[in-house]
Amino acid sequence: MKVSDVDFSQYVVSLARGVLAGLGELPDPETNQSVKNLILAQHSFAVLKMLAHKTEGNLTSDEHHLIQTLIQDLEQRMNTQSK
Repeated sequence: MKVSDVDFSQYVVSLARGVLAGLGELPDPETNQSVKNLILAQHSFAVLKMLAHKTEGNLTSDEHHLIQTLIQDLEQRMNTQSK
């Protein structure tokens, strides 16, 4: 894979997968085990929010919708996990 083959949406989804993995909702691809790592989840979520803030006004409507939808969904999942 070349760097030019990676687009913004793929990167955002990979960050979201990091949050889900940290919440224990996705298995580790190497071990096939789901393990909670809330520090990983919180870090990946913070990066996703920072990226949304730093790219504001520079995204296509589809990219903007994707990142905002992911942030809302993941925030809800993280709040549920912390209760």
